Amino acid sequence: MITESPFVIFSAELASLSEESNRNRTALMAGALSNRGIEWQRVDGAYEGHREASFLVFTYEGSDTADQIEKLAQHYQQESILYVDAQRLAYLLMVREGRTIELGKFKELTWAEAERASNYTEIGGRVYGTAQAV
Repeated sequence: MITESPFVIFSAELASLSEESNRNRTALMAGALSNRGIEWQRVDGAYEGHREASFLVFTYEGSDTADQIEKLAQHYQQESILYVDAQRLAYLLMVREGRTIELGKFKELTWAEAERASNYTEIGGRVYGTAQAV
């Protein structure tokens, strides 16, 4: 369920690894988040056409959650993190480069739109992405 709170979506998986290795990385990331006291929701997504297990974490003003996520993403060699603000504008943080790309409005998509997009997230049986994704 999407609320009006800002959130991030990210993965521990790498397209170059085996399914088993990615399952292990996902389990390790879940443990790392829980050990830090970060509440998370497991979601499914696609990044550049590769389906992957992902995490949705709500971020709150005054917390360091987003910084912790960025450090974990660096540790897991992630290329990017999706940030969505309270106005539902989406930004892709390119972790290694430290630059941000504005993607437009994060919104619900039809499954047909999602199938045409190479980047989307399934949350609670609904699929979401940005205007650039379709």
